[in-house]
Order: sequence, then structure tokens, then C-alpha cells
Amino acid sequence: TRPVQDSVDWYILYNLYVKTFLTTSEFDTILPLCRKVEQFCARQKILTPYHYYLLADASNNIGNRYAITSMNDSALKYFKQMLSYGRQTHNSEVLLTGYTNLADVYVRSGRYDQGAWYYRQILYIADSIDLPEPELINIYTGLGQTYSELRDFDLSHYYFNLAYKLFDQMDINRKGYELVKPSPEYVYAQNVCMLNIGAIYLLMGQLDSAQYYLDQSYSYFEKIGNSSALYHAQTQIFELALRKGNI
Repeated sequence: TRPVQDSVDWYILYNLYVKTFLTTSEFDTILPLCRKVEQFCARQKILTPYHYYLLADASNNIGNRYAITSMNDSALKYFKQMLSYGRQTHNSEVLLTGYTNLADVYVRSGRYDQGAWYYRQILYIADSIDLPEPELINIYTGLGQTYSELRDFDLSHYYFNLAYKLFDQMDINRKGYELVKPSPEYVYAQNVCMLNIGAIYLLMGQLDSAQYYLDQSYSYFEKIGNSSALYHAQTQIFELALRKGNI
């Protein structure tokens, strides 16, 4: 029999171990560790979807190592490699991760048209699997931000509004379940979405709608003392006051 250290199951756990070095910022450790996964797969006579899963996960770890340190070109290289391996796994979740990572890096590097393309691929996959609502919110928010950068404010508003409607729907589903409280992360994301919707309404000249969303988000960020979000909200509210002639 093969030793445990030479099995797919062992390397699945090994890839999880490698991820811990991302959280501890020991980035130089990640590449040589991931090479061991590649060497294991290279020893196999035939690669199964499980082996491609290992290779995709290793490429994802390397891609994240570069993405976290803003080495975007290297991150894109390994995320594309991860997606190529992922297609051999027949696993939609792996493809979803690959498309999401590529979309995020393209947007962070200012290549918004390519970011939007990859975000849209995620929506196609979401139609074929039971994607949790919080993940759909992230996709819609990502598209909203991307189209805002592309100055397509109609599409930006469309996707931000989809995200906000999902927040509302999740709130409705929680009613009657007193023990289930929205997490701080959920509430924060909801208010970031409201701030963005307010900014889009302002750009579209719909000042009353802008006032509603900006006031709601400003109140929240003031309460939690988030200075960067408050500054952004204050800037929008100041411009709104100018547009309304209140200053």
C-alpha cells in the first residue's frame, strides 16, 4: 500500500495547511510548499479530477499569495492556471472561486471591463448551482462597483439595487426568528451598499433618492465610528447639498 503522505486525501489536508501561511503573512513559504503538490501530481500515471482539484487548490494558494501583496500580474497568472485546472475537476465551486479571484484582481488593477466579464461568468455559474444569497450579494456589489468605475451608472445602479434587495429579503426571512441576528459583517456590507446606491443616485441626478440612502448609511457609519466610510459619505452629502442649493 502507498504511504499516507502519498495520497490525494493527505494532499487535500496539506493544501489547507498551506493556507495557514497566508493568514500569518509568511508568503515566501507558500511557493515551495505548493511545489510539493505539483510534484505529487506529476508522479501519477493518470490525473483524475481529484488530482486536478489538488493542482487548482495549490495554484489558488499561490495566486492569493501574490494578490495579497498586490503583485497583480503574478496573481492573474496563477488564478488563470487555477481556472484551467478547475475545469478538469467538473466542480462548479472551484470554477466559482477561480472566476471570483480573477474578477477581483482585474478590478483592483483598474482593468474594469475584464473584471466585469469575469463577474458575469460567476452569474452564469450561479444559475446552475444553489449559490448562497450572501455570495450573490458580493457578486452584485462587485458588478455595481465595477460599472461605477466604467461610468455606466445605469448598470451600476441596477446591480447595487439587486444587492440591496437581497439584503432586504434576508431581513424579511429573519423576522420571527428572534435568536437569529444579522452579523456585524452583514450589517456593514448592507450599509456600504446603501452608500454606493446613494452615490449612484447623486450621479444620476435623482437627489431625493440619494438623500435617503446617504443619510441612512451616514447614520450607521457615524454610530460605529468608521472614519474612512464617514469621509466618503460626508463628501457625497456635501455635494448633494451643493446640488440642492442648501449651501
